[in-house]
Amino acid sequence: MTTIPDELRRNLAKPVLVQLAGAVFCAAVSFGLTLVLARVFGPAGFGHYVAVLNLAAVALLFQEGGWPAWLYRESAQTNGTPPRQSTMRAWGHVLVATSIVSALCILLQAPSTWLAACICMGAVAAMNLVSARMRGAGLFTQEAVWQSTGRVISAGAILAFVALSAAPDIAGVFIAWGVGLAGVLAWGARPWLGWPRWPWDDDWPALARNYQQLWPFVVMAATGAWLVKGDMVLLGFDWGLKLPAQDVSMYAACTRLTEAGLLVFAPFTNVLFRRLNQLHAAQDADALRKHGGRSVALALGLGATAVGCAVWLGESVMALLFGTSFAAAGALLPWVTCMLPLTMANLVMAQWLTALGHERVLSVWMLLAAGVLSVCLPWWAAEWSVIGAAMAVVAAQGVLLCLSCVSWVRARQKPKPLS
Repeated sequence: MTTIPDELRRNLAKPVLVQLAGAVFCAAVSFGLTLVLARVFGPAGFGHYVAVLNLAAVALLFQEGGWPAWLYRESAQTNGTPPRQSTMRAWGHVLVATSIVSALCILLQAPSTWLAACICMGAVAAMNLVSARMRGAGLFTQEAVWQSTGRVISAGAILAFVALSAAPDIAGVFIAWGVGLAGVLAWGARPWLGWPRWPWDDDWPALARNYQQLWPFVVMAATGAWLVKGDMVLLGFDWGLKLPAQDVSMYAACTRLTEAGLLVFAPFTNVLFRRLNQLHAAQDADALRKHGGRSVALALGLGATAVGCAVWLGESVMALLFGTSFAAAGALLPWVTCMLPLTMANLVMAQWLTALGHERVLSVWMLLAAGVLSVCLPWWAAEWSVIGAAMAVVAAQGVLLCLSCVSWVRARQKPKPLS
């Protein structure tokens, strides 16, 4: 067995705490901004804002094209030095994909809110490319500062727009957000991204090989976003269910809390992914199994604790955070938070299987789980309203966790050799 580098023996506490501090800070800024927007747009308008935001998040996965996750893994396995050409191709992909999405919005005469949101997501994708490079190099403190700076400046731009506008609209919020991020990118992205080469790249075979490796990451990112945000997209389209707009807004407010919980948990999986990749490269199967198993148990425990808190404090928390008009959402909150234990465990399993090189089969399982959500949510929402929507999310996450565990057992029996 290959000797494990000394770096792998160090405690994960410091990078996790640094990433957690950055995530908590960003989540606090984002959550405070959400509370402001909820009061500005009201229950009905806030639900529309969340639906547009979630739809734009789905478009973001096409704009990223799987490059951030792929760059992170390659950086972790090469000690933070992936091929510079790949980084420039990733940046070029973001520019071209954002242009394509924006052109489609214009050609299809989509609402201005969609166009503004998609352009904004292009800036978010570029920010994530820089983060992937920093994390792969082990610069977790610098990455936390990078994302925190972007969040503060973009939130400030949104608040300035809301304060200065007599009648703030949703499109203006996304424009202000994008302008703030563009300023941060102009200030600090150049050393990490370089000048884009795609689609003007002269090495087409290498580019083709990149995309052959990228497609599972695209599928995983798209289906992962759908599993977390697709419920609001489906409820936004309504599908003839004729659910009351107020009920949908109550559900949307609850999903803000679950997404905040996942955002706080994400730093742990971000740091864990680098560790798992390095352990796999060192061919230490025992340490890999130990870290993965304990991490899944931790995820399940934290998620179950969140559900218990929602049962106990749901009504008072919703009233305190979103205003008394959202107090009734407290009864719905436990149903919505039931997805947290399963989703957190799935985040760990996804990192584990990806580090093992089994992202292709994982992408298939995630597609299947996304199909479960897409079929069950309209069906169950018609039967049980927004509670049925929450149940559909839990069912989809449960299916994914079961299939991921089956894949891990098979991967353990037949280890995939390092490429």
